Amino acid sequence: MYNKLSSCIKEIFIRYFYFKINRKSKKKVLLSFIVHPFLKRTKSHPNSKELFTIVSILKELDYEVTVVDYRRKKIFGNYDLVLGFGNCYEYALLNKIAKKYVLYSTGSPCLYQNQKAIEAIFRYEKSNSNMLQECFKKHVRFTESIWLNQLLFSDAIITIGNERTKKLFGKFHNNVYTIPAMSFELEDKNIKNELPLELNSFLWFGGKGSIHKGLDLCIDAAIKTNSILYVAGPLDDEIYLYQDKISKNPNNIKYVGFLDIESSEFDKYCKTIPFTILPSCSEGIATSIITLSYNYGTIPLLSKECGFDYDSYIYKIESLDLESVIGAIQKVNNLNLNEVLNQRECIKKYFRKKYSQNEFYTSFKNSLLMIENESNNDRI
Repeated sequence: MYNKLSSCIKEIFIRYFYFKINRKSKKKVLLSFIVHPFLKRTKSHPNSKELFTIVSILKELDYEVTVVDYRRKKIFGNYDLVLGFGNCYEYALLNKIAKKYVLYSTGSPCLYQNQKAIEAIFRYEKSNSNMLQECFKKHVRFTESIWLNQLLFSDAIITIGNERTKKLFGKFHNNVYTIPAMSFELEDKNIKNELPLELNSFLWFGGKGSIHKGLDLCIDAAIKTNSILYVAGPLDDEIYLYQDKISKNPNNIKYVGFLDIESSEFDKYCKTIPFTILPSCSEGIATSIITLSYNYGTIPLLSKECGFDYDSYIYKIESLDLESVIGAIQKVNNLNLNEVLNQRECIKKYFRKKYSQNEFYTSFKNSLLMIENESNNDRI
């Protein structure tokens, strides 16, 4: 009974709730994204911060902003601009209710993401005895709603990512702009007696879809290199995939579970674990990495699919296989304490410069202005 009521309330919210800002402006924009943060602000996910930053940009560009949930299936009215993604964006595009359409993407192109997700499942099943069968979708980020029209027929695409991400979208569209993601700036808990760094220890910090994010590779590599891997994330319904290896290797693999990023427990782990590792098969930019490196200078070991450019102290996982993950771990396990401390400081400075809210704001606003100028030039 409770589940039915909850599902009904959710459907009503998606179908009818909207939020309107800057009502006196003559230009009108429909933002198909998320709307629930207007009811309850939270730091649990970066998309809430993205929403309020994007809305502030649209207000500064003198738009009346109507915000709706991306899962909404119909929308009415006429707009100068539709910005966002999802069912609502697709409906607006097909029904020609606006003068211009700008797709906002926070991940890789859906076709590419699905291919990489399937490859990750195949990789897991080749080296593990657990047969996933019909439940495989919960272990990867598989996109069932493809929304091909918005990928192909939007006037422009703004995507979180780097030049590699831009090239992926460039296979489907000629007008692509990339912007950096932004981090939460966490309050420094300032523990008086700092705990010492635990060298040769790594933090896998991710959400659901553990095979998608390469946890299987990280666990095997930690065991092979006799390193310590802390697994943090809401994986209570996925951790069974690795339980046998965790039980047999308790000194190497430690399942932490969900960590609130504002908790003292999270703070303690991040101040003592020098490295984070993520051989993900597909991201826009992995925001979990930004949270760690921006706030703590955690040194990342990453696949190219994570959406980062390789800096001197961002270590590359060459490919999505066990040998490459082992190779990256062995490189940093050879660092001494002073080298690790220096690299953490450099990483923190680098991320604070590149992934700040101001950088996101500036890049997003400049992209929209360039798209608007293109429209004006077309009319001349």
